[in-house]
Amino acid sequence: MGSPKIKAVLPVLVVLMIVSCAQSPVEVIAIANEGFCIRFGGRTILVDALFRATAPYPEFFSQGPSEDLIRQIVAGEGPFSHVDLALVTHSDGDHFDAGTAFEFLENHPETTLVGTADVLEALSALNGFTAIAARVVAPARIHGLCDHIEYRGVEVQACNVWHSGGREVANNIYVVDMDGFRFLHEGDADRAPATFAGLELPEEGLDLAFLHDWFVLNDGREIVTDILKPGAVVLMHHRWERAAETRQRVERLPVEITSTLPPVTVLGSELEIVTFAPHP
Repeated sequence: MGSPKIKAVLPVLVVLMIVSCAQSPVEVIAIANEGFCIRFGGRTILVDALFRATAPYPEFFSQGPSEDLIRQIVAGEGPFSHVDLALVTHSDGDHFDAGTAFEFLENHPETTLVGTADVLEALSALNGFTAIAARVVAPARIHGLCDHIEYRGVEVQACNVWHSGGREVANNIYVVDMDGFRFLHEGDADRAPATFAGLELPEEGLDLAFLHDWFVLNDGREIVTDILKPGAVVLMHHRWERAAETRQRVERLPVEITSTLPPVTVLGSELEIVTFAPHP
């Protein structure tokens, strides 16, 4: 009489094993503008999240993070309790604020900040910088070259390119590998195809690319489809009140265009969360 009981239990055990081995999804949390929090594999990364709506960018009061959200990030509340890396693409005020980043690093001794030489210079000018200096890194200081760092199992490629619009301002494009989930964040990179063709993209491909809406809605689509080839795209650098309009513009693209593009996500408010499945 024992055998039938064993046969009845085995399928349940198999299901439990499959569920327990399933990998958790990647969580992307919107901060503002080009700021995001990416969580996966027990690691948390901030990108362009440490800024606030201040002069000389008064128009970004509708695009910067709320003061309450900044407080949560700095205090380490909720998803920001343990941040491994804070990546800064460049020093413009709608991507980085030295005072905010300094306060954050003071409260997060576990975090290393990676940025450009301009970011390092802005932080080093603040009183008390020596206390955090060992955790501020500017790896790619020569225009046109890439550098690699590894921190707590996260691999980061930083490529120093010019800012878009012909501005000779250093901008890091980041290609990040978080335990097999690979994403790119372009910051405000120069939009010439050669800028992206020179990147060292992972052989396994990109799971996700954070890109300005120009790459989907204007002339940058070939960079997405022919060079980057990500599994998905999150559009950025829009004010929250413009998110619905941007989403509609994406939805209205003709099928001959959308059929060549990966899935496109437009987030519409701070702390909005979207999840992605990592490669199996």
